[in-house]
This record gives sequence, C-alpha cells and structure tokens, in this order.
Amino acid sequence: MTEKLYSLLKEEYPEANGSEQVTIYGAHERIYLNILDERLRGAPEIKDSSEITRIAEEVFDVPFEFEAKGDVGEAVFFNPVSEDPYQQNHYAHFVQVYLPSNYPLIIISTGNRGAVELFQIQRKNYFDYIMKIHELFLRNAGYTKYQRLRKISLPQMFTNP
Repeated sequence: MTEKLYSLLKEEYPEANGSEQVTIYGAHERIYLNILDERLRGAPEIKDSSEITRIAEEVFDVPFEFEAKGDVGEAVFFNPVSEDPYQQNHYAHFVQVYLPSNYPLIIISTGNRGAVELFQIQRKNYFDYIMKIHELFLRNAGYTKYQRLRKISLPQMFTNP
C-alpha cells in the first residue's frame, strides 16, 4: 500500500530540526517529501530538469511523459500502454520534483487510489527514484560520494503488498 511507502520514507527521513520531512495528504493519495539535509545548505539551485528526466528513465519501467500538466508543474506522469495489471497500477500516478531548488521537494501522487495496493517493485522504484534524486542534489552540492543518512531494512519494506 501507499502506507508502506510512506512508512519507509518516514524511517529514512525522520523529523529534522523540529520539522517533518515526510507528510501525507488525505487517504494516502499524496506523499510530500521535503528533504532537509544539512549537507545541501548553500548549494546552488538545480534549474534544469534533464538529470531528473534521466534518472526517471533509469529507474521506472512503465512508460511515462515528463511534462507539465494542468496545475502540476513538470513531473513524471505515468502512461500505461498495456493492460498488464502492474502497468495499470500506475494509472493517474505522478512524481514531481520542484525546480529550481537546492533542497529536494518531491511529491508522489497516486491520485485517488491511496488505498490501492502498490506492487513491491512499484514501491521499490518510487523509493529508488527518491534516493537517486537526493544523490543528484548532493552531487550538485559538491559531494562526490553519496552516503545515506540512515540505513533501513529494505527487504522487509518491499514485501508484497
């Protein structure tokens, strides 16, 4: 479920300086992640979305378009093209990274389907995408080696559903 992804992100990104890094909207239909990593303080802003698109192409295995739609700025909008249940489970989902920014602010939207089960690989891909976006921002801040702040038990979190 989206709740499992939310729990995973809460464990990886706990409260920082009295502020929640991970919040949720409604019935788990949107997860907001505001990464408050002190290592990013004073980093230049990332303005170009080309690296974010490249990471999406590397991580996601369901067709998507990277564009702005309606009141949502540039984001990964999934575009399932087959009747495969895994692909269809991405229908109406999007992942947005706000730019320009020097701190990652990421939204994962599962539309009105927060209670719908996410596939194990789907949760893993969303999580991997966030980790790679965080790494991109760290490289932009001058860090050449990426080290996660916390090590969580990933195998337990990626059990179905």
